[in-house]
Amino acid sequence: MNFDFIKISRTTFIIAIICFFLPWIQFSCGSHHVDLNGMNFVTGKTLSNGRHIHPMLEVVLAFLLALAGIAITFARGKFANTKIVSIGTAVAGAIGFLLLYRFKGQLYNAFLIEKEQGNIFPGVELHYRYGLYLTMLSFIAAFLIGVYSLKRQVHDTK
Repeated sequence: MNFDFIKISRTTFIIAIICFFLPWIQFSCGSHHVDLNGMNFVTGKTLSNGRHIHPMLEVVLAFLLALAGIAITFARGKFANTKIVSIGTAVAGAIGFLLLYRFKGQLYNAFLIEKEQGNIFPGVELHYRYGLYLTMLSFIAAFLIGVYSLKRQVHDTK
């Protein structure tokens, strides 16, 4: 069975971009909650209470890497050979995942600091939603597929 790993990598990056529109973060206090998706952290958002969420550099870069990952997969045969495409998708997937992992940690730390300083009510909780995890998983899948594709190409040339 012969798979086109480049098309599969492209699909994982497309899924990652779709996941930017799914819920990533939820702030809740009792029965009230605010959901934020990945695009809110790419473009920024003003909440109903007037607070502004600024674009987060890590999320913006991860979004751009997902777009670059799609572009890289179309470069095969025109500008690059499949080994370079496999390396590019693996690198984009790894860096995208690491950026989102860093974002998750920074958001949690900022939430704890704000809570300790009393800027957030004691009952407010931070929850990570499925969209963030699916986006991270898509980047991991792109990385693994790129590495496996490269390994198969190196093995097939021997």
